[in-house]
Amino acid sequence: MLSSFSISNDPSWEHGIGWGTFKAGDLFINVKSSADDHIWDYIVRTFDKSAAGDYALYDISSLNASDQRFLYGPNTNSGPGFGQIGPYITAYERHNQPVAIADELLKGLPSLGTVFFSGLTNDPFNASYTFNTPLLVGDSWSYSWTLTCGNDVVQSPVPEPASIVLLGAGLLGLAGYGIRRKNRKA
Repeated sequence: MLSSFSISNDPSWEHGIGWGTFKAGDLFINVKSSADDHIWDYIVRTFDKSAAGDYALYDISSLNASDQRFLYGPNTNSGPGFGQIGPYITAYERHNQPVAIADELLKGLPSLGTVFFSGLTNDPFNASYTFNTPLLVGDSWSYSWTLTCGNDVVQSPVPEPASIVLLGAGLLGLAGYGIRRKNRKA
């Protein structure tokens, strides 16, 4: 039974400027967490919230696999870096990591109760969830949760400045060689 859990900050992580303006994404829970199960079972609706309080818990396991796919792409809604394309709101950097479920998918799904969320007011960052109705989970379960800032899941290499300078110098050298060769033919 899952009745509560906490998310704690890694001491090496720095929250930087604007910490007080961050807001939570939804909490996704998969109670079966096996290699062939890619369907989220429950969601706690904390998207775009930062205050402590009771938030709705939904059973989303009835949504089929095509509804539960993760979509990301061009910015079409909700501000810079975000696009609501399909069932989940995601950002360019997300690489299939969910941020929030689209409101239209929750229509018609009854709330299973509430979950107390501690909010995002602590420094260093700690958050906790307390389930008013405990969830039955197996030996292996998983969750996905993040902030709405959209820049904390970067899975691609970022070139260092020296590499950019080296590339620029090479391109300038090629341009100079091309101009010199053109002038010799004339």
